[in-house]
Amino acid sequence: TVRALGAETVDVGGEQVPAVHVRVRFRMAGSTEGGGTYDVWLARATGLPVRGVADNASRSDTPIGAKVNYTERFELRLVSLEPQR
Repeated sequence: TVRALGAETVDVGGEQVPAVHVRVRFRMAGSTEGGGTYDVWLARATGLPVRGVADNASRSDTPIGAKVNYTERFELRLVSLEPQR
């Protein structure tokens, strides 16, 4: 599911960028089961992703018949609105 959570301001290299906070929530089923969320903040003027936070957990089958647990948590932040060359 995808849901807009509202308007927020995100700091990008000292500049306050008006953004829309969107949450993506997902579930997996089958040989891999689990789910999580991905929050993304999109600049209102351009749609550019300026921040992202992921929190996911899953459990998967392996070739030897065991299950393996996997967790992933990370945050991404844009540090400049100017392209770096």
